[in-house]
Amino acid sequence: STPIKSSAASDVYKRQEEMRMLTALCIEGMQTDIRYASVLLHLTTGVKTGELCGLNIDNLMRYKDAVYIEIGAKSVQNRGKVAEWKPYERESGKLRRIPCTPLAQAALSVLLKSRLEAGAKVDAPLIVGEGGRRWDVLKLRAFEKEVLQKVVPEYAKISRTDVIRTSFEHYCRVICGMSDGSAQKLLGLSLIHI
Repeated sequence: STPIKSSAASDVYKRQEEMRMLTALCIEGMQTDIRYASVLLHLTTGVKTGELCGLNIDNLMRYKDAVYIEIGAKSVQNRGKVAEWKPYERESGKLRRIPCTPLAQAALSVLLKSRLEAGAKVDAPLIVGEGGRRWDVLKLRAFEKEVLQKVVPEYAKISRTDVIRTSFEHYCRVICGMSDGSAQKLLGLSLIHI
């Protein structure tokens, strides 16, 4: 049973090292390209891609010494179509507040500085692309694929969102010691009760 434990420990270490490389790439990249800040925010909060693209500046809140992102809607886009804004219903269990780690706050700082320098109002989109319009889901996914390809080419072959959300969920459970229910609530998932 020792080889299995050794193999599992090696896989965890490899995954952690890949996530460190991805984080370092985003931190370095966001100095010259704010799109990297969007990927770092996605990586460190675990929000869904559509929720990230749907964030407005007023979805950020500070309470005491903590910064939170309030998730209340998402941007939905199908290929070849214009993105639609879909608010969550209160009873859906998807309305939530995500506490921001120092890395998430660093990404938010870069994104906010860019938006405020452009004269954005409080109800304006947080993440924008060309022409100051809300960054669409498909473009974020394509950019994330490029970034992941630089770190671990195999990741680009699978869902970027799955890699990022799974990494965040692992961080919540293993590093922060959260229960399954707490981690799933942060991710906007509900436990299936049988």
